[in-house]
Amino acid sequence: MDHLAVYLGKSSDRFRQVYSELERVIEGVFPRGEQAFAYKMPGFRVKVSGREITGWKGTIDPNYLQIFLVERKSGVTLHIWNPLDFYGLDKRREELTQAGFRVMRGCLQWNTKRAYPMETVKGLLESIQRQFTARP
Repeated sequence: MDHLAVYLGKSSDRFRQVYSELERVIEGVFPRGEQAFAYKMPGFRVKVSGREITGWKGTIDPNYLQIFLVERKSGVTLHIWNPLDFYGLDKRREELTQAGFRVMRGCLQWNTKRAYPMETVKGLLESIQRQFTARP
């Protein structure tokens, strides 16, 4: 069963549009990113490094940047779990808030009727991508 197709089939037109835009951004910023479906959300995973971290505990795999999108009553929420910088969204709180997001730990909530600020998301993901290339 293709969980992504089922999820998108049940989603609103607005969510499908945002997901499609995010998919194009991911393809441009992280060409080696792969589609994923986890935690009951569609999204993407990007390998952080060539070295595998084993023996980790918790629910979030530290070997991958994980980006998931979910539609809730409160709006479209973008989850970004970056094992290289757990507090990265907090560092950009002012910019993200000005764009219209509600910044929470590990996610950005969007509940307005305006166009989704994908250029802001792209800039955020590009800054994360630079963290990956700056690693030894």
